[in-house]
Amino acid sequence: MKGLIIKDLLNLRKSLKTMLVSLLFFGFYSFAMKSPEYLVGMATFMLSIMAITSIAYDEASEWETFALATPLSRKQLVLSKYALAGLLILIGVLSSGLISLFIIIPNKISVWQLAIGAYIVAFIASLFIAILLPFVYKFGVEKARIVSITVFAIPAMLVFFLSKLNVPMPNANQLLTLAKFSPIFLILAFFISIKLSINFLAKKDI
Repeated sequence: MKGLIIKDLLNLRKSLKTMLVSLLFFGFYSFAMKSPEYLVGMATFMLSIMAITSIAYDEASEWETFALATPLSRKQLVLSKYALAGLLILIGVLSSGLISLFIIIPNKISVWQLAIGAYIVAFIASLFIAILLPFVYKFGVEKARIVSITVFAIPAMLVFFLSKLNVPMPNANQLLTLAKFSPIFLILAFFISIKLSINFLAKKDI
């Protein structure tokens, strides 16, 4: 597992360097807007997408065909991608969070506010990965891109239409209750997602 993650990080090293440059740009932009949440959101989502990029690299090089000729199992290949996604999300949150200190300190923004925003971003990014990866293993990276657009579009459209219908948004207490149950929901989502991904990869003719 560790070797698979290191392999992916090495494959992504050029993309990660570009990401670091982008992170600095978003850092300056967030500083100008006095919005650390923007930096955390952009950094975390952009890094989480790198997990999908790593699968695209594997498809292009036919890595899975080679890997399955070794003692590696399909389950290990799948779990390594989820672990990679989790690692990238963690890196995104921590790195952008540290940079955000240069925004929140001079602007006297609450660290607690940043922490809550970072948690929400990490939760959404993780849920996005949990939803998207089974489609990637089922249809491939290119076709799954349509799904990724849909994953973003449907919630945005739903919120827009609900606001037009004057449906009240959740209050602070309701959001706090949702936050308490969110880890359980995320664990369940990943359990189902991993099972589906392993099943879809097992059915692929490699």
